[in-house]
Formats: sequence, structure tokens, C-alpha cells
Amino acid sequence: MATPHTEARSSRFGQLLSGSGLYMLGNVVRRSFSLITMPVFTRYLSTSGYGVLSIVGTVQHMLEVFYEMGMGSASTRFYYDCRDERERQALFGTLLLFSLAATLILTVLLLATGGWIWGVVGKDVPFSPYIVLTIGTVFLGNITVLPYVLFRVENQVPRFLRLSLTQTTLTVLLAVLFVVWLGLGPLGPVLATFIIAMTFFGVYGYSLRRHVRLVFRWPLARRALAFGLPEIPLRWGSWALKVADRLILQHFTSLSVVAIYSVGYSVSKVPFDLVVKAIDWALVPFFFATATKESEVHSKAIFARLATYNVAMVAGLGLGTVLFGRELIEILASARYAEAEAIVPIIVTASVFEALFYIPSKGIYLQGKTGYLLPLFTIPACLNIALNFVLIPRFGMMGAAWATLVGYAVMIVLTLPISQRVYHIPYEYGRIVKVVLVACILSALKGVIVPAAPLLVRISMKAVLLMLFPLALYLMGFFENDEIAWIRDRFATLVKGRAWA
Repeated sequence: MATPHTEARSSRFGQLLSGSGLYMLGNVVRRSFSLITMPVFTRYLSTSGYGVLSIVGTVQHMLEVFYEMGMGSASTRFYYDCRDERERQALFGTLLLFSLAATLILTVLLLATGGWIWGVVGKDVPFSPYIVLTIGTVFLGNITVLPYVLFRVENQVPRFLRLSLTQTTLTVLLAVLFVVWLGLGPLGPVLATFIIAMTFFGVYGYSLRRHVRLVFRWPLARRALAFGLPEIPLRWGSWALKVADRLILQHFTSLSVVAIYSVGYSVSKVPFDLVVKAIDWALVPFFFATATKESEVHSKAIFARLATYNVAMVAGLGLGTVLFGRELIEILASARYAEAEAIVPIIVTASVFEALFYIPSKGIYLQGKTGYLLPLFTIPACLNIALNFVLIPRFGMMGAAWATLVGYAVMIVLTLPISQRVYHIPYEYGRIVKVVLVACILSALKGVIVPAAPLLVRISMKAVLLMLFPLALYLMGFFENDEIAWIRDRFATLVKGRAWA
């Protein structure tokens, strides 16, 4: 029989699953640009042309770190401290005005000095027009930070989905038009992204009209900066761990090698970006709300169980990506990128380590100890960059992949003890070990029992291996009685619903 404690916890998890599912759909829409266009761009562009797009994307990610200035996490955190709507409007108005002024100054400085800086860093990609357009895109796109926070905390998911779908669809259509019909090469997607960002600058600005009062209160801005600025090294470290290797690869190899590496990296990372990032979007308000509304003991028990589910989900996602890595490359790219399969298991493992960071880090945010995040990202990032310079000249793109894996492994090793000291969560370590063990065994079996065969045969055999994952967990006693009962209830409800239909 379910206890009130169990029912409350189930209700909380149900809300999180619902929110995660909707945000996952929205994130799929937002990320679908790279998924939809990869088969087109890898076939209509040369490998060096696709490498140019990879370098431009690297620069865009780096600039977004500094342009946001931690305003996203700060506005999410302080939203819950506002007593009424008027205070929230003052908060978002202050942050909007500060963000626009600061990023405009940054944009002018980059356009004035960026040509000289880029001449030192980027040897094969011209500063104008590629990097100039990218700087403009980041400036215009930064206005989405505050609306996305409001969509999350006020549960305006349908609006988020509509805007994401419209923006992504227009960007894809315009980019494909520029590449396929107008023959603009790698400049096409860069130009298309800038044009759509310029259009939606007005759209997102209009969406903020009811949520802001155009007042500037320095105490609010200072408080937000104190909370958010320590996140810049964190996000810089995240950028360095994810994409800095592209710039270093370009320095020591060629744009073609960068393109092949980027395809393998994207195939390994996109599933995690779609699923894990979507869950994290729903997890941020869930975590703060649970910690506020529930007792400390109860909330920590919820977070511990949530961490177990998170590990199981991440492990299953990693297993599926490793199993189907070759097939994903064949479908999304072309035979020219077959070498990318070699880095998939390494990057997937690194992605698993990155995903495991999200639950422990929430306790640090909850306690407002964002200063602790500085070493958690800067140390792995610096190590990653150093290893790239050491390994890439000797091992090429494989060296970049191993440097990425080491960086993320060090990050999770540093994060767990620090987060437990700041906000201790009683993790279910025994269950977590079972998940990791099963995923590793099934991944290793791929090379033993899946032969070289036609595509459909390989997919069928790998699908069987993937389906063995939950079965093996059940046989190892991973699932607890209340979880088995919940699954049975949901299955019975599903069967009954179909019977009535």
C-alpha cells in the first residue's frame, strides 16, 4: 500500500516527467537544425566546408558564454525570492537593460579588435564575413535568455514550443536554400542564422513586454552579477571541454579532419543534448520548488532517488548511442565520414560523465555557493586544453577525443565531494553501481556478437541488446517494490485504455 510519503514523491516525479517530456520536445525542435541539416550539409559541402561550419559553431558557443553573463541562472534563482509580480517585473527589467547595454559594448569591442585576435587563432576561416556575422548573431540571440527563463518558471511550454518550432523551421529552410539553390557554401548557414536571429530579436523582445518594467536598479543588477558571474568560468570551462578541441585540431591538422571529428562528436553528443538538457531545464525549477516546499529530509530523499533514475536514464542513453553509432553516422552523414565511428565510444563516455554532473551541482546552486563551481570547470578545462596540445599532434582526432574524456572524468571526480560537503544527498550507490555494470557489459558485447552485416540486420541485433538493458537491471534486483508496482499500474492502465478503445 502506498504511503503518503510515497504518493507525494510519485506526484513530484510525475510533474518532473511531464515537464521534462515537454521540454525535451522543445529542445528537439531547437536542436533539430543540426540534425536536419547534417545530411544536407555533409553531402552538398566539401569536408573542409563542413569544417568551416564547425569552427564557426565553436566560436558562437564561446561568445554565448560571455554574452549571457550568468543572467539565466541568476534570474531563475531570484524569481522565487520576489514577493509579487511588480518585484519580478523590476527584476527582469533591470536585467534586460543591463544585458543589452553590456553586450552592445562587448559587440563593438569585438568588431573593432576581433580581426587582429582572430588572425592569431583562426588560420583557415576569414574573420569577415564568418566571424563578424557570428558576433552579430550572438548579440541578437542573447535576448532569448530571459524569455526562456520565464517559459520555464511559469510553465509556458506551449509558447516555448511554438517559438522554437517557428525559429528553427525558418532557419533550416533559409540555410538549405542558401546552400542547395544559391550555392553560397558554408557562408549560407551562417548568413541564414544571422537573418533569423535579427528577425526574432523583435519577437522575443515583444514577448517580454508584460514581464518587465523598464527600470534599472543597481542593487538588483549587482546581486544578479554576484550570483551569475561565477558561472562564466563554469560555462567557459563547459565550452572548452566541448568545442575548444576543434580550434586546436584546426591548428595542427586540417578543416577536413575537423569535419570528420565534428560528425563523430555530434552523433555522440546530440542524444544527450536533446534528452539530458531537456530534463535539466525541467529539473532547475523542480529542484528549487521541492527544496522550498518539502522538509530537508524529504527533499533530499527525493533528490537521491532522482539521481538514481538519472544515472539509469543516462546509462541507457549512452548504451544506445554506442550501439548505434555507426548507423547514425551512415544515416546523418555519408561514407566520407566513416572514420568518425572510432571516437563515438570515447565521446559517449565523456557525455555520460558530463550528464552525471547535473544532479550534484544543483545542491551548490541551491545553497548559493556558485563560487565553488570555479574549480569544477576551470581545472578540467585547462587540463583538457593542455592534453589537446599534447595528444593531437601525435594522435590526431583520437587524441582530442581522449582529452575530452579525461577532462569530464576529472570534473565529476571533483564535483561529487564538493557538492556533498555543501549539500549532502544520500545517494543510492549500490543501485548506481548495478546500472553502470550492466551498461558496460552490454556495450562490450556489441563487438562480440554483432557481426559485419547489412544495415537492417545490425540494427535488429543491436536493438535486442538495448532491450536487454532494463531486463538485466530487473534480474539484478535494481528495481524496488514500489517502483515495480508503479510500472505494473501504468502498464495495466495502458492496456485497459487500449481495450476500451
